[in-house]
Parts: sequence; structure tokens; C-alpha cells
Amino acid sequence: MPAAPRRAPPPELHPDDGDEPRRQVGVLPIRRGRDGAVKVLLVTSRESRRWVIPKGWPMKGRKPFEAAAQEAYEEAGLRGVVGKRPIGYYLYEKRLKNLDAVTCQVKVFPLRVRKQVKHFPEESQRELRWFTPLEASESVKEPGLAAIIRAALQRPGAIDPAQEP
Repeated sequence: MPAAPRRAPPPELHPDDGDEPRRQVGVLPIRRGRDGAVKVLLVTSRESRRWVIPKGWPMKGRKPFEAAAQEAYEEAGLRGVVGKRPIGYYLYEKRLKNLDAVTCQVKVFPLRVRKQVKHFPEESQRELRWFTPLEASESVKEPGLAAIIRAALQRPGAIDPAQEP
């Protein structure tokens, strides 16, 4: 079994680098329902329990889109085709265990979900729900993420990252 990828240290362990946001990677999980309608999966964050996309720290030895796909598996049990190019970026304030907050910039990649497994590493720590794109954009607190959801699903080929130009 290959060794687990090393993640960047949590933000509280980073040296103070001024106002630069901490970098994260995430996926926008998309699938078509049996009725053909597009659905977006959101997960709850572990601490605040707000609706978010699967995301996390970059991983040493992995490209950003690969690390984002790994986060989708760990946080939601998702497997599928991840786009190699980001569909957008958004900022949010991450609350640390010491109650400080740091600004994070999340690079978002599209993920066309092919499979959702029943058991995955963070299954007991998160709630998962499939939303319509409109419901998903209204359920997230970060305006930048809501805008990415709305914009991504209006683009042709949005649910098929394998068909990127």
C-alpha cells in the first residue's frame, strides 16, 4: 500500500506570512440524477457544521486537482473524473482551534461523480446532501463559492470535466 500523501501543515503551524491567504484545494461534486437533473453534493464542515464543498490542504507529491479528488474521497466517499483546471477560486475565514481566524483561498476543480462509496474516512464527522444547483448556491455561506456554483453550472460541459478544451 502506498504511503499516505503528506499535507501541508495546518495554518496555525505556518510562519506568519502577513496577509497572504492560506491555499487550499477543493472540488465541486456534480452528477446527473435519474431524471437527468444536475445535482451538487455539499458536506458539512467538522467544526461549524455549515454547508461547504470537500476541500483541504495541498498534498506533497500530488497535483492540486489530485489532492482535491483525494479530499472528495476522504470527506464524502466520492470517486469520479476531476477536471485538471480550476473553475474558480473563493476566499473564506477558517476558524482555528485557538479561535483565531485565517483567510484561505480555495482553488475549486469540477468533479463528475461516478461513484459514492458507503464507507469513507470522515463518514462519522460530516453530513452529506445532494442539492439542486440553486439550493446549493443558497445553502453555502461564502458568496464566492455560491457564485462558482451558479457560474459553473451555466457553462457548457460543466458536468463533464473530461471534456475540457
